[in-house]
Amino acid sequence: MAQSSIELGLRGFLGSAYRSGINVTDHDGQRVILFDEEEGRTGFADAARFLDYADELGHPLLTGVLLPCRIETLSDELMRRTAELATERNALVRLHCLQGTNEDGFLVKLTGRTVLEQLADSGLLDTRLLIPHGIVIDGTDPSSSAEGGPLDVLARHDVSIIHCPLTSFHYSGMLKSFDAFAAAGVNMCLGTDSFPPDLIKGIDVGTHLARIAEGRRDAGTVSAFFDAATLGGARALGRDDLGRLCPGAQADIMVASLEDFRDGVVEDPLRTLILNGSARNVTDTYVAGAPWLLTARSQASTWMDCALRVSSSLDRWWTPTANATTCGAMPPSCFHRSMPRQQL
Repeated sequence: MAQSSIELGLRGFLGSAYRSGINVTDHDGQRVILFDEEEGRTGFADAARFLDYADELGHPLLTGVLLPCRIETLSDELMRRTAELATERNALVRLHCLQGTNEDGFLVKLTGRTVLEQLADSGLLDTRLLIPHGIVIDGTDPSSSAEGGPLDVLARHDVSIIHCPLTSFHYSGMLKSFDAFAAAGVNMCLGTDSFPPDLIKGIDVGTHLARIAEGRRDAGTVSAFFDAATLGGARALGRDDLGRLCPGAQADIMVASLEDFRDGVVEDPLRTLILNGSARNVTDTYVAGAPWLLTARSQASTWMDCALRVSSSLDRWWTPTANATTCGAMPPSCFHRSMPRQQL
């Protein structure tokens, strides 16, 4: 992936994922974590080696980072070692947490601490920490931003929240709220975390969810979300030379077209793009001043071939997946179609 990223001209913040536990279901159908500490140590060693590999390449488009998996799949030892390595190497840490109500229960049983307590005790709060998704924190509750509250803790430790509106929305959740987190001083940036990686559609959904969460029509402005996608993302990465157009900045530029009749009346270019468009409006992308999407478009047949091969692999995936679930049945019994086959 690192080599492909460089060859394509993409900017990559990459690392080897690792964990010491996986989510499984027990005989009663309950979700539990199955741990194998040695597997976690092996994965951590791979991640450390990748940091060395990225440093040795010395390529301006590639940065090695630490990518431990969801917090409930990490042992106490693995979290502490991650914090120590991140501090030693000044490496970014991206850790999925504060995204589900089960996390605290798993961690309390495992370590005797809640998510935030574990982040603090392991030393991860003192690293360059990026957290998707933060939706379990109710920022609209004034106590959240009061001294010692969760938003106050995150802001004081310069933690960045990677807000992924589409993913939260797909799972009937939402951040409460984008405005409240930002007002508390938490750096907000945006992510996708699902397919398609359409950040324009994500901003559209995010602005609407922010208004619902706040109960105000003037909440979740397009400009605030666009700043999070650009300046907030750059701040989270520790790269002031990204996300802006100014002398000395990297020329990472996206060009979008609003020439299609379906885009509607262009009363405000950015607002029209967000509310009426999608990532498919993007015509060109430049990374560090070099064109990328032009090259990608010329390789469309290659991408389509990849998509078809991935789709065909689903047939091989169904059987072991069905056997590993409490459903214990083949689709469509376990994986429901949006409409019964006879109606399609």
